Amino acid sequence: LQAQAARSTPAPAEVRAKKASEDFEAFYIAQFISLMKPENSDTEFNGGTGERMFKQELNNEIAKSITKAGGFGIANSVYDALLKQQERQ
Repeated sequence: LQAQAARSTPAPAEVRAKKASEDFEAFYIAQFISLMKPENSDTEFNGGTGERMFKQELNNEIAKSITKAGGFGIANSVYDALLKQQERQ
């Protein structure tokens, strides 16, 4: 039973690689969202100083949600590349 539990528990390096790949995809999507919106698009919450200050944070949170829902598939590719790189080392 312990051997089965050990096999089903990912190694710490795999957990870190998974988080890094998801963080990378969320960053990429946030940049994508920022580029899609016009510079003066203070329309989500009727504009104002607060919206201008936190627009990038809103984009980051939207991107994290998209990534958690499956994203664009970038995280999976990055994760595979990270694991292959670790195997070579």
